[in-house]
Amino acid sequence: MNYSTERADRYIRENLNNGCKDFKPEYHFSAPVGWINDPNGLIRYGGYYHIFYQYHPYSLQWGPMHWGHARSKDLLHFEHLPVALAPDAFEESGCFSGGAVAGGDGALHLLYTRNFEQGGLVRQTQCHAVSLDGVHFSKREAAVIGEEQLPAGFCASSFRDPNPVRVGDRYYIVVGAQRKDRTGAVLVYSSRDLDKYEYEFTIENENFGEMAECPDLFFLDGHFVLTCSVIALKSDALTNIGGKANIYAVMDIDLRAKTYRFLKLGSLDEGTDFYAPQSLDGGGRRLMIAWLDMWNNDPFPLQKKLVSNGVFTLPRELSLEGDTLVQRPLREAEALFRKEFSVKKGAQMPKASYIALEMREGARFAFGAHGEGFVLGVKDGRFFTERRQAGRTDVRCGKERAETYTVRLFSDRCSAEVFTGKEVFSAQAFIDCGKYTVAEAENCAVLRAASIE
Repeated sequence: MNYSTERADRYIRENLNNGCKDFKPEYHFSAPVGWINDPNGLIRYGGYYHIFYQYHPYSLQWGPMHWGHARSKDLLHFEHLPVALAPDAFEESGCFSGGAVAGGDGALHLLYTRNFEQGGLVRQTQCHAVSLDGVHFSKREAAVIGEEQLPAGFCASSFRDPNPVRVGDRYYIVVGAQRKDRTGAVLVYSSRDLDKYEYEFTIENENFGEMAECPDLFFLDGHFVLTCSVIALKSDALTNIGGKANIYAVMDIDLRAKTYRFLKLGSLDEGTDFYAPQSLDGGGRRLMIAWLDMWNNDPFPLQKKLVSNGVFTLPRELSLEGDTLVQRPLREAEALFRKEFSVKKGAQMPKASYIALEMREGARFAFGAHGEGFVLGVKDGRFFTERRQAGRTDVRCGKERAETYTVRLFSDRCSAEVFTGKEVFSAQAFIDCGKYTVAEAENCAVLRAASIE
């Protein structure tokens, strides 16, 4: 198939109503049709927040990656824009993940990975696209960071996801990489003009597994923070799903001296569905968005023939409490829920709901339908969630201990995000019903319950 942005846009227009919308989220971001995964190029530019994303419009499954594009004034209501990138260049099988930055020329610059696969061989190089209007993009033909700029001992087949940040008079670009001995690392490059790029140094850690992809570097409350998604995590101390993990590192980095020190490593999410987080400057706040999914997940969207497959988390406000990264839901999100409802055992609960609870030892709050759904609870001082679906139960336990928890649940048609203070639990669930039923509400006080309806 010959891919182009024009062809993708035409396909989207023609297929907006082809597929089931029963599980289309009401307030979480999703694509108009097709498959999405990693958020890309999150940036505030030209009076809007811009979200780009890994996109295969032609299927509910992963395929040749495009970059979808949307913008928003508040990160809660979105306007879908034309597809930004398609794999239409020479030796380009897919436009893989990357980041965005505003240049000194006033243009919007995207850095992405050109993935090329042929005859069982994979080559990944870092490429550049630019836009003067923030909507239409042109690609630079040659790679800006090629194989020749890989340090010795690294694989050209696992070298991806460039993400730029401006520090002083330079742009620093972090790229996920893998050594030939199958250990993960983050490579740091720099550029003065987004034209020529230089390798600076490598960030390594035993918790980077076999690959540290989707890296994001930003400055927060006096420290650098590096986040990444890890493949084949070796440590049991950090949360993982089948060896895949999403971690943050609070660091001291001297970019000029090319030195760094880890202060703390932690897990970003304790749930079953969270991957490829990326952050942006939200006007004095650091905000983060991730793919609310995980690889090798339940194939329900295919069985149901949904119009789209994939959803992003709510934007999360980031802060440091000591050396711990704390995530809170975007403060404006609660205002979406205006219709109050009562919560008690046997009550009906709209799928797109917000519920605030105070939960203590022995607390259980359960909701769902047909024996499927979620349980939130506290046992031995630790908060936990259970997801029950298709005869399977997934239990996720937090690491923190407390006597009481103030819990904020954001439920949508295909997902639930639970904030407990210093921990977050994110999960998808495709439960075939019009509304949920509250099955249990023990040892918990309802502080607020409201829906969008």
